[in-house]
Amino acid sequence: MTVFSIVTQAYATATGYEAPPFIPAALIAKKSTRKAKDFEQGEYATKETQSVNGAPLRKYKGGIYYFMPVSFEHEGTTWEFNDAVVSVTAKKNIVETQLIGRQGSVKELINIDDYEIKFVATLSDDDYPEQEVMDLVKLFKINESVKMICAITDYFLEDEDKVVIKALDFPAVEGVEDMQIVTMTLVGDKNFELEIK
Repeated sequence: MTVFSIVTQAYATATGYEAPPFIPAALIAKKSTRKAKDFEQGEYATKETQSVNGAPLRKYKGGIYYFMPVSFEHEGTTWEFNDAVVSVTAKKNIVETQLIGRQGSVKELINIDDYEIKFVATLSDDDYPEQEVMDLVKLFKINESVKMICAITDYFLEDEDKVVIKALDFPAVEGVEDMQIVTMTLVGDKNFELEIK
């Protein structure tokens, strides 16, 4: 029962959201106990493994089931996260002109702002996951846009769009030695072509 509350608190610390205990524990459980043979028949055998845009939707690796894995790519290096949670915030920029003597306003110059992406993952190992933490710091230190492969972000980002990591956070996790929660804030980076005439 103590471990249960620690994992719940870690998730709440990382995301700012505290749900009933059974939800966060299931979301960030380190390993699934399902074996590969469970997926060869029954309901999992008929589930799609790719989204309509081609990103991995479900993954079966080493007899473990992962839903919606996330990976980043940059210059031939890949960072893969199987136990990640991603959320996307979409906003529009609207210039509004108030009308004198009339109700409402005229909306003009409407465009979609950069997508804001929040990424939460659990790094774990037999001891403190030092190598995974160092690898993630290397990813953060890249001062260029990187490719993000995720079913959720694929619905918003177009083929050549990438993301820029704005912030990286390693919140403290009390009472846990073999796990580190990590959160990243990212923004979409659209590929523009300038035409000079």
